[in-house]
Amino acid sequence: MPDGDGWLILREPEFDKEQYELLAALHEHEASVNDLGIPLDEAMSPLADPDHPNATHAYVAKPVRDWAEQAVYEAQQDEKWNGDNYTPARKWRVERVDL
Repeated sequence: MPDGDGWLILREPEFDKEQYELLAALHEHEASVNDLGIPLDEAMSPLADPDHPNATHAYVAKPVRDWAEQAVYEAQQDEKWNGDNYTPARKWRVERVDL
């Protein structure tokens, strides 16, 4: 709307103060952990080095299976979805089924 000297544009802020603070806290948290969710100050500590004489902790990687991803993998191996029936447009929905 014109304000005499030109145009004055009024709009609501994208975030209110509380939403901004929550977003900033999330950003700060995400910056403080690695891709595995382990705090960086612990994961990168010299005390986590197995060769450190005063090591206080260590990390051991153990394989786990994502059963939802396994279901997609197995479905994709089915012959009816391969060869002439293959399309990159096909997406897979994985649903939990209670036994």
